[in-house]
Amino acid sequence: MPFKKATTGARGRVDRPRRGTERGAVAVEMALVLPLFLSVVLGILTGGIAMEKKIGVTNAVREAARYGATLAAAQCADTTKCGGRTWAQVVQAVAMDRLSGQVPVSQICVALVSGPGSSPVPLDGAHTTKSGGSACYNDLSNDTGQRVQVTMTRTSRLQVFFWAKDLALSARDVARFEQ
Repeated sequence: MPFKKATTGARGRVDRPRRGTERGAVAVEMALVLPLFLSVVLGILTGGIAMEKKIGVTNAVREAARYGATLAAAQCADTTKCGGRTWAQVVQAVAMDRLSGQVPVSQICVALVSGPGSSPVPLDGAHTTKSGGSACYNDLSNDTGQRVQVTMTRTSRLQVFFWAKDLALSARDVARFEQ
């Protein structure tokens, strides 16, 4: 098939003849590139959401530890003064409230501990939410005085089209008890 020369069309545009073999090439390229592009965008979006949740967990843990560090240890000895909650449950509620209740109470651990960081011991059962009345974790602190431990775990999902991964977002903090 002989090629035609380019001609000048309306409004001074150059009209170039099209070859019959290139018809639909843009649609094919779009069909190949669009799924890849959308999966990258979805991955960035879900990754950003997971990062925002991680930051929220970290801030909630930090705020709860700071609150617990200033809450008198004996303030909730009479639980009627604290709405029927123990000292540890009050601090736990602060962490949960910072995330608008999106994390179940079972995923938040609070303890007022003392002793070496390799084996901290809670004051008593009212000052820890961990089953068995133990510390939340070994904080390896050099401070043997009283300190507040708070840990939290939350799940999130990273998704890129047909691939997905569940993420465990966790944070922990220790604050020196100021009473």
